[in-house]
Amino acid sequence: MKKRNLKVKTVGRSLFHKTGTLALGVTILSILIYLNIFSHLNGENLIKQGPGGLPPQISLFQDLLYTPQVSQYLIETDEWASGWGDSEIRSQLDRDDILLLKNTPLITQQIGKTYSFRPEIGLQDYNEFTLNEAPEGMSVQDGEITWIPDENQVGENNIALRLSDSDGLEYEAVYSVIVTEEFFPLGTNRRGQSLSGLIVAGSKWTIVPGLIAASIAIFIGGFMGAVSAYHKDQLDSVLSYIADTTESVPALIIVFLIAAATQFNVYYIMIGVGIVLLPSVQNIIRSNTLQFVENQFVESSSEIGFKDRIILWREIIWYNCKSDLISLATYCFAFSILIEVTISYLGLGVQIPDISWGVLLAEGRSSLLREEYWMTVFPALAITASILGFIFLGAGLKQKFDPKLK
Repeated sequence: MKKRNLKVKTVGRSLFHKTGTLALGVTILSILIYLNIFSHLNGENLIKQGPGGLPPQISLFQDLLYTPQVSQYLIETDEWASGWGDSEIRSQLDRDDILLLKNTPLITQQIGKTYSFRPEIGLQDYNEFTLNEAPEGMSVQDGEITWIPDENQVGENNIALRLSDSDGLEYEAVYSVIVTEEFFPLGTNRRGQSLSGLIVAGSKWTIVPGLIAASIAIFIGGFMGAVSAYHKDQLDSVLSYIADTTESVPALIIVFLIAAATQFNVYYIMIGVGIVLLPSVQNIIRSNTLQFVENQFVESSSEIGFKDRIILWREIIWYNCKSDLISLATYCFAFSILIEVTISYLGLGVQIPDISWGVLLAEGRSSLLREEYWMTVFPALAITASILGFIFLGAGLKQKFDPKLK
């Protein structure tokens, strides 16, 4: 009974692994196709304009990627003030042991939306804080700041929180809130362009270029591998020599030469990527075909009267090598995305004003020195998710169609 339960659990876990991997791959691919269609239909309308260098407007991303500038001051009161009454002197606090705000405020807000911030005060013993400087309409109630900005408050708004400790010393924490007319979930670049719109617009250089590279590698490489393995003659030596020669040249050199010769046309570059991937596809299909050619069922099929092309393309390639071709096709898509990002990052692929994920990484490189991490993190996540999606899709389809894994 225990062995049976163990077998059921093992089968169930294996089935979940197969369906889960395939479902994840299909989901990511569906999202990528939708973004491609959406970007082609909307074009430049995707790239909204806002304030330059705006951090993400989602608090989770802002907490992870951005630390707002909060200035803290000590307020010194001088009652003499040359006989003219009370006066104040603000001095910047340089001591690390005094932290007026333990939590960082969200510094972006959209007009018409409620701004809410509950400060966590770092002083041990203090009185309730008050707003010494605030935009119109902002209020404090039960230790929480609330505000609904309007269209007249678009831009930077300064906020100053004042509080005092048990010794009677007064402090002030000052920060700014940037109000925008539109919502920019992932922030903006230095030119004020919406980063989320740029990522969607850059997705159009994934499916079509990958389709070009995968078609060349799969159809030509698969044909060469199958024919050279089935017909063991001089043709096999010639095709193998061509594949070995192509594979001996570094892939990036071939891609760079094609990029320079075609004036950085991405579609021609993807033809070069297909040529680069062709030897790998040819060798894998050739190796798999050789295993079946030596099998007895090929000889039996020939004796029955099946023609060679039926045996090769239907019995061997379609029924037994189909899973390998599908897996190789998804790998070609993932590889083409990586190549496109690389050459665009190096300035040899997509050129500004056009947008790709590699261009966004290149632009975000200088932003890292200004601690604008969102400029590189979100494009990198899009690239990683797309590549993993094709890898998961290939693994799931191979498990589904490979007869040896059933």
